[in-house]
Amino acid sequence: MQLTPWAFGLAEKLLATELPRRWAHVRGTARHANRIGLLILDGDEQDLLVAAAVSHDIGYARSLVRYGFHPLDGATFVARVGAPDRLTRLVANHSASAFAAGIRGMSEEMSRFPDESTPVRDALWYCDCVTDPNGNPIAFEARMAEIRRRHGLDSVNVRALDAGGLAARTDAVRRCEQRMRAAARRQPAQARPCQGPARANRAGPWQRTRSEPPAGNSPCGAPAGAPGDPA
Repeated sequence: MQLTPWAFGLAEKLLATELPRRWAHVRGTARHANRIGLLILDGDEQDLLVAAAVSHDIGYARSLVRYGFHPLDGATFVARVGAPDRLTRLVANHSASAFAAGIRGMSEEMSRFPDESTPVRDALWYCDCVTDPNGNPIAFEARMAEIRRRHGLDSVNVRALDAGGLAARTDAVRRCEQRMRAAARRQPAQARPCQGPARANRAGPWQRTRSEPPAGNSPCGAPAGAPGDPA
């Protein structure tokens, strides 16, 4: 079974109408995931990455709120509706969420969803951390700086960064960038997913409509963009 169409339908139902900006963000994250998956992953791993990217923020939907912590609410829901274990764990642990869970006193609840140390997990964190709330590219450093400015020093978000979340995200992003560069060097130029408008890319429901601006980002280089409101 292909996970991406299933995850897309689930996320669209929960986010598109109620939280359109969040919906734009997860679609943008999935576009990054599609390009990067083609470059560094195989088959089922590509599918898993894109499915996780499009569903990672569904825990923001009001109907799913149980703990008031969206990674945990999202993972609890997708587990209940029959998602594979790896998908639920990726949703629960995306972008170093364990650090915020610890500050919130939710480490025991999070322990139901053990983290993994894999290229898929690193790629998911990368895609989330370089996508702004409107689905557009943003530099990793700019996004982390904006979290500090908007939430303030005493917020859970910033305390989680300082407790190790920033270092964990930075390490995951750098590992993913290294894998992308290594994969790009191994491929003929004409086959690289990051090579301009003719790049090899799977069409998918996460793609922008004609009325939306292009993403303007390549997995072979650092994304550029103005700071935005991070998801």
